[in-house]
Amino acid sequence: MGEDLTPENCFNDKLLFALINTDGYVRYQTDNGFVAEDTSTNEIIGYIIGADDTRNYEKLFFFKMYWRIILRLLFVSWWRYPESFKMIFYWFFTYETKSIEHLYDNYPAHLHINILPGRQRLGVGEKLIKLFLENMASKGVPAVHLGTSNHNRKALPFYKKNGFDVIFERDNNFWPGVENQVSIIFGRKLILSLP
Repeated sequence: MGEDLTPENCFNDKLLFALINTDGYVRYQTDNGFVAEDTSTNEIIGYIIGADDTRNYEKLFFFKMYWRIILRLLFVSWWRYPESFKMIFYWFFTYETKSIEHLYDNYPAHLHINILPGRQRLGVGEKLIKLFLENMASKGVPAVHLGTSNHNRKALPFYKKNGFDVIFERDNNFWPGVENQVSIIFGRKLILSLP
């Protein structure tokens, strides 16, 4: 959802969450990620990760990451983090994930961005977005998309301010028990530099 879900007790297995949401990029898309650091404290305050070809990344994720996720589920999550184990099965059996594949032709790249709450609204996210989009344009990627939810109230104006437009919306039940969820897919066309 973009907001902190810790109080909701929805998904407490942080390692499993990382395996699903960030680890594949860190392992296999190293040229498509940037980190923001506070040099006075050496603290990581944000990151942006993504893929220049979403279809290829999804195939890579299936072959290189699923086995890690399954091992975590079988040997740790089911007994230590039962809420996370249940959530994975909920997503697997009820959540429709193929509904945006038609967008990949026009918006082949995607991104995920995360800035620590105390460091938001200081320009860090804008700098990371700019770096990521310049990187994608240098690779000849024509457009980028990202997904969020209507509950991510702080990020919606941020994406619009950074040139992203809403390209797809649909009702959503990603987090059970959270009312009135709408998935929002933003997209941005890139200006490609000539060689």
